[in-house]
Amino acid sequence: KYSTDDIAIGGMLCLKEHGIHIPEDISIAGKGNIPESNFISPSLTTSGATKEAYLFYEGLVHYLILMIEKSDEYAAISMQLAHFLSHFNSEEQLIIRESVKKSIF
Repeated sequence: KYSTDDIAIGGMLCLKEHGIHIPEDISIAGKGNIPESNFISPSLTTSGATKEAYLFYEGLVHYLILMIEKSDEYAAISMQLAHFLSHFNSEEQLIIRESVKKSIF
């Protein structure tokens, strides 16, 4: 298990360069669930926030920009974020992909 997905992806590339097969020879897992973890081959098993969390943070940034710009949309976005936050689940999840042997789980 690597401390971040970025480091895990770098480790995977290095292992591949040295002829080590993932997951046949070694299982790899990261942390963070960055988008790239789903696109590398094999896709990286990771833990982290779900897509819902990314949508929340994207909405929060949009809200802050509207506040700075003193936009009229500020109140509507504020209500949407309050509603979303009341239903928001920030627990991390284990996302099992192709970089671990199935027999491990």
